[in-house]
Amino acid sequence: VGRFGEALDMAEAAMRERSNIMLPICIAVTSAAHAGRLDKAQGLLNQLLQLAPEISVPYLGEVFSYLRADDLEQWIEGFRMAGLPK
Repeated sequence: VGRFGEALDMAEAAMRERSNIMLPICIAVTSAAHAGRLDKAQGLLNQLLQLAPEISVPYLGEVFSYLRADDLEQWIEGFRMAGLPK
C-alpha cells in the first residue's frame, strides 16, 4: 500500500532544500498523481520539464532501470497520470 501523501510531503521538503535536483521532483510528480492530486502533479511535471525537457517514458525507464519492475511501472503510471506523453 502506497503512502503517497507522505512521500509527496517528503519530496517537497527536499525540493525546498535543492530545487534544481530532479529526483525529488520526480518523486513529487508520481506521488501527487497517485494521491489523486492531479493538478499538483501536472504543475510539478511542468516544473520538471523546464529543468529536463528530455523527460519521456523511455527516458524514465533508462534512468530508473535499477527499480524493481513493479515499482518502475508504478512510477511511470504516475507520470502518465500527470500528463507525460509516451
